[in-house]
Amino acid sequence: MGPHPDSARQRMTAPLRPFGWWRKSLNLPCWPSFTLAVWVVAILCQAQTAQREGLLLPNPGASIEAIHAVNGRILVDAVDPIFGREWWAFDPAVNETSLVRDLLPGRTGGHTMDSIVMGNHVYFIALESARSTSLWRTDGTPAGTEWVASICPNPVIDIIVPHFATAHGLILFVADDQQHGTELWRSDGSTEGTWMLKDLHAGNSLTGTTSPPAPFRDYFLFRATPAAGPGELWRTDGSRENTYPIVVDGMDLKAFQGGMAALGDRAIFTAGTPEQGLEPWYTDGTAEGTRLLRDILPGPGSSDLTNLFVFQGMCYFQAKDDEHGAELWRTDGTPEGTGLFKDIDPGGEGGTPAPFVQSGDRFYFVARDAVHGNELWCSDGTPEGTRIAVDVYPGTMSSNPYQITAAEGGVFFSANEPAHGEELWFTDGSAAGTRLVKDINPGPALSEPYYLCYAGGILYFEADDGRHGSELWRSDGAEAGTQLVADIALPPAPLPASEPGMLTAGEGHVCFIARDRDANWCLYRTNGQAGNRTLHTVLPGQARKQDVLQMLHAGGRLFVILRTGELAAALWVLEEASGRFETVGEMALPPGAATDRLIAQAGETVYFPRQDAASGTELWALNGTTGTPALVLDLKSGVESAFPGELCAAGSGVYFTADDGTHGMELWRLGQGAPELVLDIAPGRDSSSPSDLCMLGDTLYFIADDGVHGVELWSSGGTAATTRLVADINPVQDARAVAPAHLSPLDGRLFFAAHDGVHGAELWMAQGDTPTAALVRDLYPGPASSFPDGFIAFAGQVYFSAESRDDGIELWVSDGTSDGTHTTTDLTTGPASSHPRHLTVFGSRLYFSAASGNPVEEAELWSTDGTTFDGYHNIANEPGSFPEELTVLGDVLLITADDRDFGREIWRIFKDPTMPGTQRELLISPPPNATVRIPFVPAQLPAR
Repeated sequence: MGPHPDSARQRMTAPLRPFGWWRKSLNLPCWPSFTLAVWVVAILCQAQTAQREGLLLPNPGASIEAIHAVNGRILVDAVDPIFGREWWAFDPAVNETSLVRDLLPGRTGGHTMDSIVMGNHVYFIALESARSTSLWRTDGTPAGTEWVASICPNPVIDIIVPHFATAHGLILFVADDQQHGTELWRSDGSTEGTWMLKDLHAGNSLTGTTSPPAPFRDYFLFRATPAAGPGELWRTDGSRENTYPIVVDGMDLKAFQGGMAALGDRAIFTAGTPEQGLEPWYTDGTAEGTRLLRDILPGPGSSDLTNLFVFQGMCYFQAKDDEHGAELWRTDGTPEGTGLFKDIDPGGEGGTPAPFVQSGDRFYFVARDAVHGNELWCSDGTPEGTRIAVDVYPGTMSSNPYQITAAEGGVFFSANEPAHGEELWFTDGSAAGTRLVKDINPGPALSEPYYLCYAGGILYFEADDGRHGSELWRSDGAEAGTQLVADIALPPAPLPASEPGMLTAGEGHVCFIARDRDANWCLYRTNGQAGNRTLHTVLPGQARKQDVLQMLHAGGRLFVILRTGELAAALWVLEEASGRFETVGEMALPPGAATDRLIAQAGETVYFPRQDAASGTELWALNGTTGTPALVLDLKSGVESAFPGELCAAGSGVYFTADDGTHGMELWRLGQGAPELVLDIAPGRDSSSPSDLCMLGDTLYFIADDGVHGVELWSSGGTAATTRLVADINPVQDARAVAPAHLSPLDGRLFFAAHDGVHGAELWMAQGDTPTAALVRDLYPGPASSFPDGFIAFAGQVYFSAESRDDGIELWVSDGTSDGTHTTTDLTTGPASSHPRHLTVFGSRLYFSAASGNPVEEAELWSTDGTTFDGYHNIANEPGSFPEELTVLGDVLLITADDRDFGREIWRIFKDPTMPGTQRELLISPPPNATVRIPFVPAQLPAR
């Protein structure tokens, strides 16, 4: 999405670059302008000098077209004045950006538009002299940049826009081989697995598939448009025999727009009929299950539906009618559940909300009203909670936000206002949480941040600081952390913070990830005493906290799973006796797989996925005595992968999910013998996709979809006969229903959140020898949701966070009955929320992070004995130390917190906090072995 057209008026007050902004506004290819041509001689000289010095960096004036994070590198699709359009790689380990491979020497460049990540590679279409037009892939290294398959032997062809889509281990894309016209192709990443899927339109026709294939359940949906006749809805699983149209009389997708959105067991899309125009439809993948949702603009006119977006079990979109103009609508997937959600610009031409981006429990979009102009809005999924997030350009003028990109705690975006021009901004949805990140091109000049990509806690983007031209930048959200990649340098010592995270308790010690004084991420181990720590470097300068997917202590070893790509990870093992830290193997991750359940200990054995050349990614085991990994069983014979995941220990065995190629992704169990399929819950090749596996006594609970009841709660005793649906919580398969979540086995009962289509997402409980499930209490009465979360057993009851109409999000307690379920205390007066998080039992108290006061102060550490509440307000000199990652180590509670002096470090709490003189101690901080002691001052609040 480019800048809004209104920004052209504001640009007149600032210097214009010769080519940049209107190329993006009109979505034109980036060919050098006349002015750029004048610079070529100087740029060539500069590039030659740089190469003699060994500095392979994108040249001044380069334009970034796409950015991907793969294998610990940032791959950049750039149009360079010297090399044309090629791939560059930024390697954080050595802090260098280099040309990956010059596929087509010269300024033309080697590849066309669009690219996609699958596994450890970026796939793209390339124009190269040896094989003309082909599918290529790269892992960011010259050796790993490989030809996959030829598409067209004729080098004289138009640029192809492939419309890549990937799911189920396949890539689908659109290509023209000059024999069949524009048709749909598929690839599994191999030469023999890449071919035209089907000749949908006989002859050399350019009128073929024109919409990107959309993954849905275990297949893809796409539109095909013949030379004459209506546009058709098709489905495919990547095989020729299962590629066919979904035929509905009168339905026409020729004017298809808005894409497709998966909503429960239905896909929402746009289609037209002569009588009703272009309107929202739904399909379950069959002709019988494909119907009109609502004729929003009655009659043959079209509602111009665009930007389908799913949030909390509902699909939002922009549509227009005669009364409201283009406004925000939503649907639950049923005709009766489709209606106007918010009239943003009452009485006007409509707020034209778009695009939609989710971050946390809100989604953000740009909209226009008569008071604020075109600005950034946000919504929590309720009409009253849908409001303007920030008026960057106060008054009726517009800042025209664009490139909205989700990040931790909010969104980054580009916006324009007179003082700073078009620059990078961040907001958490509040005025106080909105800031200009950095004035990259100082004053009213424009840096035009574009192609924003958030990966591993860092935002990468293209910008022009007025000196280097359009180049690759990165930002951690702070002004000082917003830098040109080519000028990136390690932070000066001592570091402002080691940013510890991933605290994992072992026997008498805790392991965690933190940066050393040279900014390398390292694996630390401490026994809780200040200054007592050992460390092992983990991929220096490359791994981040967010790259550590899971850590597990078992038998004197620490297992660490590190992300190495979007769909790839590696298992490392620390032998604690010898201090040896080495990798055990790599694994591929299927799209959408849980990344915190990849390893489990059962008895003396640790189970995990591992990939090898002979068997793909399968289940492996590491015995506590041998120390040698062994393949458990090749469930999906040959090089194809079963993708074991959702590992859950059960006695001496383990439950897990896997796809053996016959039954889809289903539940498996490994006991004393070979792994066995527990039950084919969704019969045949369909997948029930079990998730959230947890044990309560000898019974396994999990979430699954049998294809009949939707996503519901199941239980199993380990056999087909004992595997059953616990309850059909949403018997009418209401698409508004949120799948059961946060399964928490506590004191012989299973607590969880579920949505039955009537009460919203509320507190439920299952128990009994033959388990049944029942609503405990509707905490937020009516269809609204309380979203209970963070369940923990304490003092014979269950504590958790939830939202209510009167108190906001606060700490609740339940004994499993409706009357025994209530809020504990309202730390923030009225409907404001304290957001209790990280609930942890330590000694005789429950600790948690929460805000308090009126007005609301930022989060600090709190504790309760079930009656009184004690607040710790002195970690920072002002409210807002934001305690996280509470971990119990013997008689010490470790937390990470930011005291505003040392940054985010590890702190410890010891002794009983009710005793006088209790102190907290900074555990890891620069300079080494520094200790800071702070007196404890309790705060008392009455219990409710």
